[in-house]
Amino acid sequence: MLEKGFKGELNSDLWLEGLSKNWLIIHDLMLECNYSFFQIDTLLLSYDTLYPLEVKNYEGDFIIEGDRWCTVSKRDIKNPINQMERTESLFRQLLQSLGYKFPIQSYLIFINPEFHLYHAPPNPSIIFPAQLTRFLKKLNTKTTKVNQRILTLAEKLIALHTTESPYTKLPPYSYEKLDKGPLCPKCYSLYTNLVDEILSCTNCGFNEDDIDVAILRSVAEYKLLFPERKITTKAIHDWCSIIKSKKTIRRVLSKNFLLVGHGKSAKFVSPVIDN
Repeated sequence: MLEKGFKGELNSDLWLEGLSKNWLIIHDLMLECNYSFFQIDTLLLSYDTLYPLEVKNYEGDFIIEGDRWCTVSKRDIKNPINQMERTESLFRQLLQSLGYKFPIQSYLIFINPEFHLYHAPPNPSIIFPAQLTRFLKKLNTKTTKVNQRILTLAEKLIALHTTESPYTKLPPYSYEKLDKGPLCPKCYSLYTNLVDEILSCTNCGFNEDDIDVAILRSVAEYKLLFPERKITTKAIHDWCSIIKSKKTIRRVLSKNFLLVGHGKSAKFVSPVIDN
């Protein structure tokens, strides 16, 4: 059973075929730490280092604009670097709670040869399709002794894996009782400062200079939490809280959504995007 957990899905991960069989591998771990769920696509374990891999099969052309990731048609996607960093942070906390202290090296892996990213800054944690062979060769130069400590950790992680949907454990909540405002994409705390359209997080120190992107994230959270509520300038202005300018809210909504109806019945709806 344990061997299946480590290597049972290896054949379906063709990009890993060049990796030595000496590695201990766990696929598709869904874990929980401090009531936050996170997924590790592929976890490589050696006796002295753990390698959580965020694996993406994106196809086509994408662009980085600051902290924003989008398609060439300007459709926003979740920032996978932020996803990788969030996973690493929660994984580190989980290991500490289990009594383990391992160095962690996270990588963002793009496996589709038809993927291209424009304006990508140098980042050794990002592995592009053309770099996969070299990346695997580098891993294969590492001594991958598997000792009992690593086997015990692997067993614990597999035991902690959950197949239950994270959303079934949501606690009761109401609009009135929730703290409101855009969330920092780095640590998911509420932003506390807005100066000259730059949002600042006092928890982790991150600064975001694209207020439009922050508003759109907030709209997405609003839609997820309250699908029955209408998207209006007034509603999103209240939801964003720290952003005092209704004009800014209206501009972002008008640019990215369709306004339907008139008067009190007016609301913004998502446009239909042709694939």
